[in-house]
Amino acid sequence: MPDEKKNAEALDRIARDCAALPRRDVRTAEDIIGYDALGLPGHQMPDGITRDQSTPHDPTFEKAVDAAERVMARDRDALKELAK
Repeated sequence: MPDEKKNAEALDRIARDCAALPRRDVRTAEDIIGYDALGLPGHQMPDGITRDQSTPHDPTFEKAVDAAERVMARDRDALKELAK
């Protein structure tokens, strides 16, 4: 029991010391982490561009993916045969 009390006192002392330090970043946790348009934690890259800005929406790519999904749904059996 004496070691537990000693450890608890040491942790309390560390917590008090940390609380006494000046606050250098006054942003909230939400502002620091941030969330992108998908609701995922975002991050800012060194050049100031966020993940959202670094991967812009590409309508051409989206059309190609839609077409591929239609082919995969329609020709499922043929694709299975080709995969063998």
